Amino acid sequence: MYERFISASDKVLVPVVSHQECQNKLQKSRKNPRRPWKLHPSFMCAGGNHNVQFSKGDEGFPLICPKQNPEVRHMLYGMTSRDLFCGKHSDPTVYVDVAKFRDWIDAKIMAIRLTTKTYTIRDKIIIEYY
Repeated sequence: MYERFISASDKVLVPVVSHQECQNKLQKSRKNPRRPWKLHPSFMCAGGNHNVQFSKGDEGFPLICPKQNPEVRHMLYGMTSRDLFCGKHSDPTVYVDVAKFRDWIDAKIMAIRLTTKTYTIRDKIIIEYY
């Protein structure tokens, strides 16, 4: 079984890529670029630079961004999905857009009798802690 552990110091900076730009880049990378293909709205993309490329075994790695406040906190924006085109350094990496699953995550948390009243999200940014 393939296992890899990362620490807070194991970080790389990757640019967030718009949904349309990501879809266009990945469409061109396909074996048959003329065949219609759409990136599902529940995904987001980042990367596409030559400094880093996720590949097999990296599924589930977090995409985190600093929270916009004076405290040193971060917010989970995405988790790497399976790499559709492993090995092409110019392609962005596909992430599950965690904010799209907030209702489902909250339902699972409440099902085990924990509270979800610890955060508020507006425009994908945590704006308040309770």
